[in-house]
This record gives sequence, C-alpha cells and structure tokens, in this order.
Amino acid sequence: MQVFTGYTYNTTKFLSDPVNQGSIFSTWTPKHLLKVWASYQLPGQFNKLTLAAGVNMQSHVVSYDNVFEIPGFAVWNARVAYQLNPELLLSLNANNLFDKRYFVPSYNSTGSNNYYGEPSSVMLTLRYSPRLK
Repeated sequence: MQVFTGYTYNTTKFLSDPVNQGSIFSTWTPKHLLKVWASYQLPGQFNKLTLAAGVNMQSHVVSYDNVFEIPGFAVWNARVAYQLNPELLLSLNANNLFDKRYFVPSYNSTGSNNYYGEPSSVMLTLRYSPRLK
C-alpha cells in the first residue's frame, strides 16, 4: 500500500501597508488545500492488479471585493490497473467520480472567467514500456 498526501495551510496578509496592514492580501487563495491518493497492489495470484483512489479538496474563497464567495469542494478520483506483461500496462482512470459541479476560482469578479471544473470522465490507457537490453 502506498499513500501520498499533501496539505497546504495558506495565510496571506499585508505586512507593511498603511491602510491594509494585517488584513488578508489574497482572499482568492484557498486557506486549506488537501490532496490524498492511495494505491494498493493486490497480493498473491492477483498481484498484477492495482487499485487506487484519491481526493483533492480545497476551502472556500472570496472575491477581492468581498462581493461573492466560491464554496470549497472535494473531487474524488479512482484507478484500476492491470499489468498484462512486463512491458504492457492497461489502466482505467475515473475522474470526478461523483460528477461534482464546482467552480474553479480564476479571477476576482463574476465577469472574469470563473468556470466550472471538469465533469466526470473515464480514460482507458494501454502503456507500452519496452525493456531495453
């Protein structure tokens, strides 16, 4: 079993500004970001099969002018992989498993290209990695 995780706690404040000192510099930057991914290769006769899943989460953000807020979100992903032989790997990735509808914060006003995140998708991949002698 392999587990990969990353957490970011981000605070941005004006350090030396006569008007804004101590207030938040970037309300558009999420305060909390969490990414977790776990992968498990099955034991014994099923050892060619690997199962994996993960989540990307972030807290809410607020526009610079404090007019609107984009809520936080969590997007779940999964993967199943099968090692056909030492050179061929077949994998199936499912992204945004629960088809979460969320905004990706990009700018600081409603007219400045805020857009929806990627909807659910599935990708089947056959990877060839030749073993050179």
